[in-house]
Amino acid sequence: MESEIKAKAEAKIPGCKKAQKQYAKKHRQTIHRWSYARLCNAIVSKAAQKGIAIECQRQSFNEIPEIQARDLALNAYQSRQQTTG
Repeated sequence: MESEIKAKAEAKIPGCKKAQKQYAKKHRQTIHRWSYARLCNAIVSKAAQKGIAIECQRQSFNEIPEIQARDLALNAYQSRQQTTG
């Protein structure tokens, strides 16, 4: 991803390393502010290009990691059952 950002910066601002670095920094900051849905969509899109199947599920909040993991797995399973019939 970093190489893609650098390539975009070079294309937008050819010949000026300082301006390219500023552009890349702002671009990275924008990426770090993505919502969960936007991040999930980006991952699904890139995975589809490579032929990789992805499942996105919201993770419930629970202070006990084991329960949180169980709930996530159950939600993914139930979602898969609904989509495959």
